[in-house]
Order: sequence, then C-alpha cells, then structure tokens
Amino acid sequence: MKLTDPAPLRQQFASEAAFQAWVRELAEANGWDVSCWHSSRFSPAGFPDLVLIKPPYLLFRELKNTGGALTADQQYKLELLHRCGMDVGVWWPEDMTDIVETLGGQ
Repeated sequence: MKLTDPAPLRQQFASEAAFQAWVRELAEANGWDVSCWHSSRFSPAGFPDLVLIKPPYLLFRELKNTGGALTADQQYKLELLHRCGMDVGVWWPEDMTDIVETLGGQ
C-alpha cells in the first residue's frame, strides 16, 4: 500500500496514536519537521498534538480519531493560536485526502 493512498487507511486507525503515526510519517516523508508530545502529561493543557514546519509554512494540528471531540482546553488553545495568525486545525481520519494534499502538496 502506498503511503499516500487514503482509502484503505481509513479502517487502519484503531487508535489516535496510529492516526498520529501515519500523519507524522507522511509529513516527514514530504520534508516537514514534526514536533509532538507523546503524552499530554508533558504538554500544556490543550496544546495541539502536532507542530509541523516546512518554511514558509507553520501548522498547528490537533488530531482526533473518528468520533472524537475537542476539549474546552483544546478549543481555547486553537483559538488563541488562530488569533495570533497561526494556521490551526483539527484533522480526523476522514480528512485524509486533505491531509495528503496539505502535507504532500506544499
């Protein structure tokens, strides 16, 4: 299976960790520098899961598995970053086509 082939991967994410591992692998394969926290215990409450850097782009992304919802802290941090002019967003496995375009097309 190709790394960027989204259709079969939708069923592959049994956990948010598996989804995050796929996004990180895709990003790194396309030249992005990826920063993340492996456990929310070591990051500020609500801070996005991933910071992706590929000049001139800087993305902050929260990842949620299918059916997942943002916490109040996550909504607050994303709004703060957005108000600072940052590119923020939430990605679900259903966004796979957009993720591939974003990370592979820039």
